[in-house]
Amino acid sequence: MISKCVSNFIRAILVSVFLAVLLCNYNYENNHAYAATQTELEQAEKNKILLADSTVDYICAMSAGIAYSGDLFEMAADSLYYLGAEREIVYNKNRKADTKFIVIKHLDFSGKSNKNDYVISITGTEKLKDVEVDLRYGSVCFGGTTPEEFQIEQNKSLKEYGDNPNIPTIHRGFSDYVQTAFFTKSEETGKMGADYIFDILNDKNAEDIYITGHSLGGASAIILAARLSAMGVPADRLNVVTFGSPAVGNQAFADWCRGRFNLKRIAMKNDVSTGVLQGWLGKRKFVQFGDTGEWRRDPSVRHNQHAVAVYMDSAIRNYYKICMGMPGDNDHNGFRYADKNGIWSGDDLNGNGYNVYIAPVNVKLDDYIQGDSECIKMAVQDILLNVLPGSVADIGEVKDFSDTCKAAERMGCQYVLYETVTGTLDKNSQDLYHVTIEEGICDTSGNLLFTQLINTNSSEVTPIEAAMIGITRSSENRINVVKNDAGLKLGSIFSK
Repeated sequence: MISKCVSNFIRAILVSVFLAVLLCNYNYENNHAYAATQTELEQAEKNKILLADSTVDYICAMSAGIAYSGDLFEMAADSLYYLGAEREIVYNKNRKADTKFIVIKHLDFSGKSNKNDYVISITGTEKLKDVEVDLRYGSVCFGGTTPEEFQIEQNKSLKEYGDNPNIPTIHRGFSDYVQTAFFTKSEETGKMGADYIFDILNDKNAEDIYITGHSLGGASAIILAARLSAMGVPADRLNVVTFGSPAVGNQAFADWCRGRFNLKRIAMKNDVSTGVLQGWLGKRKFVQFGDTGEWRRDPSVRHNQHAVAVYMDSAIRNYYKICMGMPGDNDHNGFRYADKNGIWSGDDLNGNGYNVYIAPVNVKLDDYIQGDSECIKMAVQDILLNVLPGSVADIGEVKDFSDTCKAAERMGCQYVLYETVTGTLDKNSQDLYHVTIEEGICDTSGNLLFTQLINTNSSEVTPIEAAMIGITRSSENRINVVKNDAGLKLGSIFSK
């Protein structure tokens, strides 16, 4: 009887121990899972912040590029156009400056999908008159609260103040440029450039306003924001992003600006233009200020560090590098991240699903620019998604042709769009790459419906930008083919 009780007692202890172990394991696993979930949530929040920052940099860099002419304008203009943006170019001219800025509207920085964000992009040094502005480096007084007072203060002699370091001063040429562009009435329109900005500020539907520019354009953006602040515009409405901007004023000016607007100053490592005035005239007259982000030119890029193409290239790389590691399945501010199957989704085609399957991009680059491959793949597919409503893009590995057609069919698509991007070094130049895009459209049975060949090069741009230019330049042809799905014809269209 005693032995039976002992046996039952031992059995009860073993059961209790077993249950305790189970309970501990249960609690450990649940706590561990909870901790992992928290980590994932925190990382997702960090990713959103990184994506938001890189989106702002990307749009502002494209906006800075659109203020120039040539291939950069074409690529930047098309990239913003396919995001739904509209632009208006504003000119003014007098004996002191020949100015240009761009009002870019219907953007979405905030993720609210209301397309009510704006960018004011100011042109950098592009023509001889701009060089004259840059070289007019003497200091003038900064002060006043109206356009008339701005000019009066600028005309004052610094001798009146005994060269007092506590008086805010700014670069004469940059001040002239801003005064002409934004605070002098145009003879043609009768409006000041600032009137366009105040129209936006007075629009109750307008959200964020960003003022941006490269080089001279960046310097002008800072002075413009300071002038608008002096006129009473609150700090939360003034966001400034500059690329390769030289210093614009002394320490007293920097102190005056503190807290009056949000300034992000992006400078490429070894871009001498950002420090030339301090080195030449001394830090007593010119200092840099604001939140500074130092970028580095990619080793594959041969252009000068100060070139706007180099800043745009870095903004493009930064954005797509974040996208490559970004989980999710939803559109973000007109940009995308892939679902768990590695699919980017464009806009639904009138509620009828998707009809174009964009195959993984086949990229063949010379060894020196091989590192550009992933960015080119994503940039090309992102542009194609913006160009072609009713499309999806597979950002996975390149498949054989039959598997590609089957994948398109599984997604309910009628057409397959495939791209091969080739980048080769010019035989006579170590700085020039030729970028060729071979494109085809077929049905899911493999019948070829359309081909085209696009040639670009990196003479003014980087290889990544050359690929983007090629894709945007050839958009009309592929749009016409996909839209005209009732009357597709075999054939080949070649464009340069």
